Amino acid sequence: MARGEVTGGVVVMRSGKNARTTIQAVKAKLDTLKASLPPGVEVVPTYDRSLLIDRAVENLSWKLVEEFVVVALVCVAFLFHLRSAFVAVVTLPVGVLAAFIVMQWQGVSANILSLGGIAIALGAMVDAAIVLIENAHKHRKPSSISMGADPAWQNAGNW
Repeated sequence: MARGEVTGGVVVMRSGKNARTTIQAVKAKLDTLKASLPPGVEVVPTYDRSLLIDRAVENLSWKLVEEFVVVALVCVAFLFHLRSAFVAVVTLPVGVLAAFIVMQWQGVSANILSLGGIAIALGAMVDAAIVLIENAHKHRKPSSISMGADPAWQNAGNW
């Protein structure tokens, strides 16, 4: 059982800096510091945000894939139209990419709060995409009287 003195330290990151880069730099510095410590002295990290950051990024990636699948299935199941599903699925990564471009342009880092906001916004984007596609199909559908008159609907059954 080890006995002795204990000291603590806190690493404070400047506002607006990249947390992942800062954590990697601290870990690298601690690795170089460990070589110069006397025998029996060790550095024990108690809180490492990098795991939280990695899980948040992984969660956002997984939610994006889930949203792709759900939107595609809803469009195919209810509208019977693969091209509409493709349009809805393409809008999701384009929307997320646009959010990251604006964040980069404004100098905002992708922190836990912004990733959570993007994940929540994905749900709204999915809802909007499905509603807009369904509305477009509803307004494009010709009446039963002029079904054969619209050439765009001649190949409606061909996916």
